[in-house]
Amino acid sequence: MRWIDRVVFGVVVIIAGTVIGLSIHSTAMLADALNLNAYLMAGLVEILFASLLFIRGRQRATQRNVPFFLNAGYFASLGFVTAVNMWGLAHANLIIGPIVGAAISGAMWMMESCLVWLIVDSHKPYKKSIWRMKYEAKRDIKEEKSIQWIEWQRSEARKPDLALIRAARKSEEARKKVEAEGLPEYFAQWQDSSSAIEPIPVEREAEIVPIKRTIGFHMEDRTPETEQRTSNTEKPVISPSNTSSNTKTERIIKYVMGLIEQGEVFTVTTVANDMECSRSTASVAIRKAKEQREKMNK
Repeated sequence: MRWIDRVVFGVVVIIAGTVIGLSIHSTAMLADALNLNAYLMAGLVEILFASLLFIRGRQRATQRNVPFFLNAGYFASLGFVTAVNMWGLAHANLIIGPIVGAAISGAMWMMESCLVWLIVDSHKPYKKSIWRMKYEAKRDIKEEKSIQWIEWQRSEARKPDLALIRAARKSEEARKKVEAEGLPEYFAQWQDSSSAIEPIPVEREAEIVPIKRTIGFHMEDRTPETEQRTSNTEKPVISPSNTSSNTKTERIIKYVMGLIEQGEVFTVTTVANDMECSRSTASVAIRKAKEQREKMNK
């Protein structure tokens, strides 16, 4: 046993001796009533009970056999001590005395059980009882049901409110019914003025921005001088949608002229793919763009 177990064991023994000592007064009163020697009476009642208590507790603590006569003698002695205590204390107080006598005997039995538990079962790990496991299972089930109810309420809260749906439907039906009968002049004018101003969707032509491509093995030299020159000179963005001409050929010609001004390398196929036109149209536009460029250079 560890030192803490020894201390607890000693405390229990002291309490058991104190409880037995409390019944000596009642035993002395019984000896006076029977004209017997008080010490002999104490030996018969207290010492006999203490011996049976010790022997039975030791047998149980060492997990040995406890015979029937030992159990019978122990409980008979316990009952006799209880009766003596209740009788003796009843002379002092008829109501509280018997209660205190029964409490003293109950304390004796509790100390004997504590002694046995300290020696036998105090070192064993805690094991939940069947009642405790049932209680925890019921608590977990109740908690799970509560969580399900909360989640269901949250899912219902995310949906449109049924009361609002009914109110909106009722209001809409009432409005249709009133408007079917006709509107007064003031509200009719207001309806005409509100319906006259309607947003007109404007379809805008997509702005085509040319994408620089590397044709063949031509690669632009990236030197500090060329990067500075290209950053200082703003490259024009060719937008066919901003030109004044509405013909597709003129837009292609301006696009090709912009490529020539930028020094880009292009072919008929690349122009046809970029402008989404046929190769013949792209070829004609390239030829006309070159002619216009030559005239501008002259």
